[in-house]
Amino acid sequence: MRPNPPSRYNDTPSANSRVPPPAQMPYMLQRLPRRRPWHLWLLGCAVLLGSLMISTLCGGIVVVNAILSDFGEQV
Repeated sequence: MRPNPPSRYNDTPSANSRVPPPAQMPYMLQRLPRRRPWHLWLLGCAVLLGSLMISTLCGGIVVVNAILSDFGEQV
């Protein structure tokens, strides 16, 4: 006569479906409760956009200054 299977196999199917084993859970679902806060993404985007705008502004000033100084030397 065979012994009874372990108790985890005797559970109801609804109890098993509510708590999936960790081996079957995908990687992204494990990381969902610990997602990064949204304000860090917003701060990073603001810093990137601000640095891009500042570099564009400085580049435009340099280009305009070079053009105006060329015209000034020719006249």
